[in-house]
Amino acid sequence: MLSALNQTYGNTEIIVIDDGSADKSFEIAYKYKQAGVKIIRQRNKGGSVARNRGLEESQGDYIKFLDADDILTPNAIKEQLAYMEDLEEDKVVFGDFNFMNSKGKITGTNTFLEQKMLTEDPVTFFLSNWKILISCPLHRTKTLKDIGGFDEKLPFGQESDLHLRLALSNIKFIYKPGLIFNYRSHNSDNRISVDRTKPNKNIEALVYSLEKKIKAIKARQGSLNPAQKRYFSLAYFGHARSFFISGQKTEGHYHLTRSKEYAKWSIPPYKGKTMYGFVYLFFGYIIGFLWLETLIARLNKNNPKKERDLNILFMQ
Repeated sequence: MLSALNQTYGNTEIIVIDDGSADKSFEIAYKYKQAGVKIIRQRNKGGSVARNRGLEESQGDYIKFLDADDILTPNAIKEQLAYMEDLEEDKVVFGDFNFMNSKGKITGTNTFLEQKMLTEDPVTFFLSNWKILISCPLHRTKTLKDIGGFDEKLPFGQESDLHLRLALSNIKFIYKPGLIFNYRSHNSDNRISVDRTKPNKNIEALVYSLEKKIKAIKARQGSLNPAQKRYFSLAYFGHARSFFISGQKTEGHYHLTRSKEYAKWSIPPYKGKTMYGFVYLFFGYIIGFLWLETLIARLNKNNPKKERDLNILFMQ
């Protein structure tokens, strides 16, 4: 809150959306009402609904989103706005950010290094790259409203979905080096991106998101390029494993089939099989995928990084 109020650019409108907070966030925000802060309280509906409410209430030409526990640098708005005003309407500027732990200590800096990929293939970039976080860009309010804002069916991953749709709408992201905000990296039930009302809907949301992305990209390009096919194959494979772990064999096999549609890996007679993919399927069909995933979980002790590495390894 203070980082927004203390911006060196003074002509700002600050809107706080309290998305059903369970702590004292509303009471703290209310103290700044006399400073011109507009406060809106609603029951918990998830990050997309909260951000869309802020977008709807906004009166400015530009908009910057900021989660409650993240901190803008003092010159963030001033510097990005000055740069944006010299750009065409189909461009949006973004910058870098620091990682910050729950105690407010800076633990690292994310400097954007993927300019070549973003420029050459922005659609594929936004499929697989998360490093342009929601507070990195300064958006044009009208542009976001034109594409319908955030997808309210998504309980998480809203910014990557938004940025992908912007790229599909021919909006170009322009990198301007410089720190924009400090991103507090931790898990909390009070983060705006958490939908506490639907804890068991994660996999359904992920599946919905994949199908939506495939449809949108095909509508724009006509077909998927090799890098996009690999992304979707890996994503479906990860979902298949999640379903097997939860004992949902039918869904697991369906997503394995979907994975095969987008990449050349599998057992014969499919072409281009890989050793690790073959081993996974071989043992899965022999002892059952649920038992196989139980064994894998014991071996990697449910380490998320190892899980991601395994998914990639199986697809090599």
